[in-house]
This record gives sequence, C-alpha cells and structure tokens, in this order.
Amino acid sequence: MTDSSPPRPPESPAVSTSPFRPPRWLPWIVAVALAVGCAWLGQLYLVTRAQNALLSDQQTLADFERRTVQNQLEAERIIARHELAGLRGESANASKSRSSLLPMTRPRARGAPSRGIPPPNKASCKSRTSGPLPPDNATGSGSPTPGTHRPSTAASSFSEPPTERPA
Repeated sequence: MTDSSPPRPPESPAVSTSPFRPPRWLPWIVAVALAVGCAWLGQLYLVTRAQNALLSDQQTLADFERRTVQNQLEAERIIARHELAGLRGESANASKSRSSLLPMTRPRARGAPSRGIPPPNKASCKSRTSGPLPPDNATGSGSPTPGTHRPSTAASSFSEPPTERPA
C-alpha cells in the first residue's frame, strides 16, 4: 500500500512568536490596583455623604434662623401697626376734644390776634431779656432783690420758669 499523500511534518511544541512574555505576577498587580481603587472610591463615598449630611444640617439651621427672623419682623410690624393705630386714635380723640373746646370761628385775618391772646408787647419783651429791672422794691432801685432770678439771655428766659418776687 502506497500512500500518495505527502508526509506530515513532526508536531512541535507551541512556541510563542511574541518577543514579550507577561510576567506571572501581573494579574496580582491588577488585583491590588483594583482593590486600592475600590477602597479610595469607598472612602470618597463616605466623605461625600458626611459632607452632604453636614450641609443638610446647616441648611436646616439657616431655615430655622430665617423663620425666626421673619417671625420677629412680623411681630415688630404688628406692634408698630398697633402703636400707630393707637396714636391715630389718640390724635383723633384729641382733635375732637380740641374742636369741641374751641368756638367755631372764621379763620383769622393776617396780623389779627389769635384766639383771644394779645400779641406780645415789644417793650415788655425787652425788659425781660436785657436792661435794668424795673423798680420793684421800696427803695426804687433797679437792682434785683435777693432770692430772685434774673435771666441774662433770651434763650434762658424761656427754658427756666420765672421765680416770684417777694411783695
């Protein structure tokens, strides 16, 4: 029996044609890198959750403070409105009582005395603010009597009540 097929080459072991052969410990390096990456991501996750909780607490506190300030402002507005209404009521009551006390008259003409009070006498104003006092004691001298007050300026004569002179 003759075989007409060409002979087969002898089988050789698998030889790598690549010039680089990976080391045996490379999979362990990849596993360690993945473990470190997972640990870092886990820590980042926990830190982010803690920061989120802190910010949530700060926002709650800020909302509480905001509501407190709003309530305080609203209370101040209510008090101010109440005081203003009270003052308006007092003003209305005062104007009603004042109008009931004064007789109904026409508006006064320019230069006319107001409501029965005579205009001040210029001579009497001068004698109160400057110059010698009129004689008021038995001797007739213009010197002040002991225990009386004589104002030196016009401003002080209106700020202090006059004292009575002994008769």
